[in-house]
Amino acid sequence: MSEERALKETLAAARDEKGPVFIEIKAAIGAREELGRLTKTPVENKKAFMEHLRGG
Repeated sequence: MSEERALKETLAAARDEKGPVFIEIKAAIGAREELGRLTKTPVENKKAFMEHLRGG
């Protein structure tokens, strides 16, 4: 089974659970060379994410 498929199945199963669910995703350290530098601070990212969750 592919990692992407396994993740999709895990997320689908988590939606059906009652109560809190913890999903651990292990990722390799490092970044692709073609990725640019960050342009926003962590606080700006947090605010933008919170606004997105509010639907704005």
